[in-house]
Amino acid sequence: MYTVDSLLTGNWTDLADSLRHLVLPASVLGCYTLSLITRFSRASVLDVLGQEYVFAAVGKGCPLGPWCSATCCGPHCCRS
Repeated sequence: MYTVDSLLTGNWTDLADSLRHLVLPASVLGCYTLSLITRFSRASVLDVLGQEYVFAAVGKGCPLGPWCSATCCGPHCCRS
């Protein structure tokens, strides 16, 4: 609320101070949310890598590894 008050009254020094104090809590909340999204995405990709159509793509010659995100297996794994 202090941020909104200083913005409405035009008190720019207090606005800058309140925004500086909001950086750490916002970054902590953002990192927590990002870690959840990363964890769910990794679990989903690992689940998709075990599907039959990925095995078929690898059987047809698609390389499977960390370097293949832009080649054949990347689109096969990301479409789900």
